[in-house]
Amino acid sequence: MALPLMAAGFVSCSDDDEPVKGPEYEVITFSDCEFATGKTNNVVSGGGSYSELGATFAYDEMYTMISGAVVSDLASVPTVKDQSPKALAVALEPTEGDANKFGVLTLYSYVSGDNSEPAFSFADGEEREVVSIDVMNSTEMYQYMTIGWYSYAPMADGDWCVATFTGYDAQGAETGSVDVTLADFRNGQSEVISDWTTVDMTALGRVNKIGMTMKWSDAWSKPSASNYSVCIDNVKMIKAEKTAE
Repeated sequence: MALPLMAAGFVSCSDDDEPVKGPEYEVITFSDCEFATGKTNNVVSGGGSYSELGATFAYDEMYTMISGAVVSDLASVPTVKDQSPKALAVALEPTEGDANKFGVLTLYSYVSGDNSEPAFSFADGEEREVVSIDVMNSTEMYQYMTIGWYSYAPMADGDWCVATFTGYDAQGAETGSVDVTLADFRNGQSEVISDWTTVDMTALGRVNKIGMTMKWSDAWSKPSASNYSVCIDNVKMIKAEKTAE
């Protein structure tokens, strides 16, 4: 009696069964963003935006001060303490090509206010599942952390810096948050993110907007305490379902 049951079991697991398909993904790479001739970012006077795969990265500009979400391709590793910090650059050695374009979430409190946060968003009422984002220190933050700026000292033992990504649904309610440690000098460590790092963002759930805030240890005297920036790239999302027309 056992043989027929075994045969039935083999039939149910035949090669004719279709495998279960996983989700399809799409990735924001910023490579299609166009810059004006001779520029290394998409900043224009008064502010602007860039859109890709349904996401909008908008910024405000006032007297060359920028706050919001910008696209850049400038890479620069700081080596001189007294050089002008570059908020719209990634702290990497420069390379060539559009594939090196990336986003920058930057806050300039004079432009957008102390309580605002740089963010990117989807259309009104739309919610998407962001799976991961590549994160890297801006040249500005890397300089502050590692070599300082004029009379401002770099990070010392016990210091740290964390960027928090927060999701919001279509009604503006928080959906979740993800902390990314950009630098950690606690417990004998001297860790500073120095390359693109893929960060899991699934804890945010379905979002209409993702904003970023930054905090650091009280003992660290950071220049321009209410201003900060972080670089992002390869925003990976579950592919949006097409609605029937």
